[in-house]
Amino acid sequence: MDIGKLYSVKALLDSGAIGSFTDQDFVCSKGLNIWMILYPISVFNMDSSPNEAGEISKVVDILL
Repeated sequence: MDIGKLYSVKALLDSGAIGSFTDQDFVCSKGLNIWMILYPISVFNMDSSPNEAGEISKVVDILL
């Protein structure tokens, strides 16, 4: 939110996930500021198995 740029993208909203997620490659390609979080968040699939992408360790502020 601090870079003041506007992007037009196609997105899936209200996917039933508990949180909101975005692709790291998209964030990096747009030069958005990434913040490391102190305590990584574990991510699990619907069958309770750990997600292969691993924990969430970074966040980005995006106004939708």
